[in-house]
Amino acid sequence: MPQIEQLLAKEGFYISPIVGFSMEPLLREGRDLVYIKRANGCASIKRGDVVLFRQENGIYVLHRVLQVKNGHILECGDNRYAFTIIPCERILGVMTHFNRKGKSRDVKDWRYRLYTGVKLVSGFFKRTLLPRARKTLRKENGQQAP
Repeated sequence: MPQIEQLLAKEGFYISPIVGFSMEPLLREGRDLVYIKRANGCASIKRGDVVLFRQENGIYVLHRVLQVKNGHILECGDNRYAFTIIPCERILGVMTHFNRKGKSRDVKDWRYRLYTGVKLVSGFFKRTLLPRARKTLRKENGQQAP
C-alpha cells in the first residue's frame, strides 16, 4: 500500500503540499498545504467537495466533485476543462481545510463556499454550454464535429 494510503488508513488524515496547477487559482503549488480526511467511498462525498483519488495508473489527483451518482463521481480540476468519471472506490479522502501563508482556511467558511458555488456554476457551463458552442463554431466553419 502506498504511503499516502497508509497514512490515511492509520491516522485518518493526510497533509500535503500542492503539486501541479489543476486546482488554481484556489490552490497553488509551492504556496498551499491541504488537509485531507479519510473518506469511505462516496458515503460522505457531495457536490463541491475537493477529493483525493488514485487514478488507474497510480497517480494521485486532487479535484472538485461536480456530481455524485450511481457509485461514481464526475470530477474536474478548477483550472481544467476535461471531466472524468471516477468510481467511488478510488476516492481516498476529502479536503477539510487548506493552509495559505500560515493561515488555515476551513471549507465550511462562507468565502470558500461562495468560491465553490461560483466554480460549480462555471463547471455547469464548461460541461454543457462550451461543447455546444464548439460544435456550433465547427458547423459554422464547415468542419465535422468529433
